[in-house]
Amino acid sequence: MTRTVLRTCLVAAVAIGFVAQGALSPAPAAPARTALTLALFADPVSFDPHRSNDGPSNMMWHQLYNTLVDRNEKGEIVPALAEKWQRIGDGTWRFTLRQGVKFHDGTEVTADDVKFSLERLINPATRSPAAFLLTVLDRVEVESRYQVRLVLKNPFAPLLFHLMHKPTSIVPAALVRANPDEFARRPIGSGPFKFGSYVRGDRIELVRNPDYWGGAPKFERIIVRIVPDAATAVAELEAGGVAGVFNVPAHEVARLQRNRSLAVLVVPSHRITALVLNMDRPPFNDRKVRLAASYAIDRRATLNSVEAGLGLPASSALSPLVFGHNDKLQPLPRDLTRAKQLLAEAGYAGGLKTEMLVWNLPAQVKLAEVTQAQFREAGIDVSLKVTEFGAALREQYAGNFTMSTIAWGTVTLDGDYSMYALFHSDSIGPAGNWGRYSNPDVDRLIMTGRTNGNPVVRRQAYLKAQEIIANDAPWIFLYHPSAVYALRNEVKDVTIPPQGYVFINLTKGYLSR
Repeated sequence: MTRTVLRTCLVAAVAIGFVAQGALSPAPAAPARTALTLALFADPVSFDPHRSNDGPSNMMWHQLYNTLVDRNEKGEIVPALAEKWQRIGDGTWRFTLRQGVKFHDGTEVTADDVKFSLERLINPATRSPAAFLLTVLDRVEVESRYQVRLVLKNPFAPLLFHLMHKPTSIVPAALVRANPDEFARRPIGSGPFKFGSYVRGDRIELVRNPDYWGGAPKFERIIVRIVPDAATAVAELEAGGVAGVFNVPAHEVARLQRNRSLAVLVVPSHRITALVLNMDRPPFNDRKVRLAASYAIDRRATLNSVEAGLGLPASSALSPLVFGHNDKLQPLPRDLTRAKQLLAEAGYAGGLKTEMLVWNLPAQVKLAEVTQAQFREAGIDVSLKVTEFGAALREQYAGNFTMSTIAWGTVTLDGDYSMYALFHSDSIGPAGNWGRYSNPDVDRLIMTGRTNGNPVVRRQAYLKAQEIIANDAPWIFLYHPSAVYALRNEVKDVTIPPQGYVFINLTKGYLSR
């Protein structure tokens, strides 16, 4: 039976990871050729790592591509395509590449590909939602075939944490230059699995890369079935139709834990579930209305209803696992009297009507319905606009909403990833600041956190920024949900690190039967 190992480590904050594997005893000989079938709740937005930053896409990129550096299951930065690196002064880094690493088409990964990839990510013409990761990058200089120099506009403390995130993946320059659209349809990377096929709304098939520089995977094929309905995914898991589910409904946990064929993993996460308020549109361009909406919500009751209580009520976007989390901030209590008073002061004594844009995922729809009922008690009549995941993201990027659901993760476990993307005025739009929030004091503090190399100074900047954001109320912070995954016990040596399921490591995995 699969043993679940919980590990803790200090990586800017305490992070918890786990390995779904027979970790405490020698593994039996693994079959060389197997197929693993997993369920994923939505289609990837893009197979091109420089074109999106959503969870399903990141999961695929982790199998198809490599970054310069990576993070192991303990949360430590480790070599990937770069075998070593060094900082040369405050604003310059040198990375030396592994020699002989091949893309899936047989061409070698070189410094030219690194320069092209990182500069493509931040090029405004690419319109990457993840460009914020490297906005600090001025240029990439090729020093030799296997060596590059990253020249930054200013010192950037979390650089290595950002370079391990998959939107910074290295792609074949010549191929992408020649036909970027074809590359997005049939991607080629240097990762452990090659692209096989994709039928939108149905499945993705990846095939083993026998020449992978990190060692050929044992799985011959990875089949990812697109199953938006979590109940259907769980039923498939129990029947053996899929071997892993990453959006297990919290109310199913206790029942599934009694199933001896499954390993159900419940761990704290870096994620935030919240409601984003568009500050460019009435009524939420008025702080009193934003605060009224926030006072209308019972965070603990919402967490209990939607996530069966698995998680923590939130007071900011940063979970306790993330460096920079402010543990002095307390979640706003529900206060209907205060909410109605604020509405009246804002000119809405008779209440108001508004609309919520909702991802068409079961947990998000339930969240919307629960909060809709709570809003109604405060005199806020919210209609729900349930929209397909990818289409909803496009509306959010463009600011075409008044209120919307959001589920976000600080995958680097460093506060800059979320603070800059979600609340800096330079990130208004696809990067993450969908609500158009702007506060010069917050911008300044976030930049201090980005550029100062002293972790004490960085932490203090993030603590203060979170206090100001809480006072401005651009979001209704709801809760940090626990991560809940379920795997069949025959799945061995598959690692899910602290960053979550999108970073699932399948390179050593196999099926025991």
